[in-house]
Amino acid sequence: MADISTTTVAPGANTSNQLNSRFFNEALSVFMAARRDVIMCPPATDENDDKEWKSLVGVEDATQEYLMQHVAPDWAGVLAKLEVYHDNRENRLADEWMASIAADLMRLAGIETSPTFDPFIWIVLFERAGGKCSLLPAKDGTMRPMIGCAPENHGATDRIRNLKPHEQKAVGEWLMKRLDPRDFGGEA
Repeated sequence: MADISTTTVAPGANTSNQLNSRFFNEALSVFMAARRDVIMCPPATDENDDKEWKSLVGVEDATQEYLMQHVAPDWAGVLAKLEVYHDNRENRLADEWMASIAADLMRLAGIETSPTFDPFIWIVLFERAGGKCSLLPAKDGTMRPMIGCAPENHGATDRIRNLKPHEQKAVGEWLMKRLDPRDFGGEA
């Protein structure tokens, strides 16, 4: 007997992939057109007004950001994003762009967790940024891992916000193995 969720999810997933591919390719085309416009515009000099050139550069910057927000549908798309990133490493969004590229690579390669993600290292850096890790009693009486920080603590909140679901799970599992429930009012 066929699994109902597989039967109902598969067609939607294909449509979603097709839409992602179409949106990415459109974003790439818009970026390439903006890039050509910048290259073809004479650079600003003392003799000519640089308003047009600055305007075109602004459009190119916006199209780069738009492109990087889209999921790369294939390896060629990842390469395009890498090239845009390489040409613009000083961009204020470079870290977000690299995260987008890494997510595309992991998805296309079928990798769930980065081989460089280490829950222990994440926790040490999180605590150094002012975050706290603990175990809290759940309604069913078991102890559950908890991470938290003050909302104004941007370093720790950024670390939480950037945790991917599979990384959250790895951090929680690490905490459950390493923390003693008795330290938090639970039983061993």
